[in-house]
Formats: sequence, structure tokens, C-alpha cells
Amino acid sequence: MRVYKNTEGLQLIFEGSVSLTDATVLRVYYRKPSGSTGYWTATVEGGTNLAYTLQSGDLNEAGEWVLQPYVELGTWKGYAEAHPFTVYEPFDY
Repeated sequence: MRVYKNTEGLQLIFEGSVSLTDATVLRVYYRKPSGSTGYWTATVEGGTNLAYTLQSGDLNEAGEWVLQPYVELGTWKGYAEAHPFTVYEPFDY
């Protein structure tokens, strides 16, 4: 499935195998095609998965993005595998 610039409402799911119900920080860090960085605050889905639903303005650049989940759980803090993907420019008519 292709993802297009300014997509809203699409839920991103990062599957895990450890219970995240007691996690104190859940984030999805991103790097935009322009090189700017930031994060979105995520939620727990199904007990072990990190989830984020794209909001208006989130995917505001076409090109290569990188997403990386981050969790703080008890004394453990860490990142999961980074996920590069392409955001395409929609066809304007």
C-alpha cells in the first residue's frame, strides 16, 4: 500500500512481543525527507503493540521518511527497529 502526503486517519502499528501496558513513555520518532526530526505520542494496542493514528499535518512532506518506535518501561528505555518508507505526492486534478 502506498502512503500519500497529508494522509490522515491511517493507524500505524509496530508489533512487539513484550507487554507495554505499564510503559510510561510510548513514542514514534520520525525523520522527514527534509531532515527535520520529532516524535508522535503513541498508545498501546493489543497489549504488546505500539500504535499511532496519523493526524492532519503529520505527513506534510513527500519523500523518504524513517519511523522508529521508542519505549520506556520500568528501568528499561530503548528503541525498536527503524522503518524507512516513502510518502508519495498525490495526483492533483
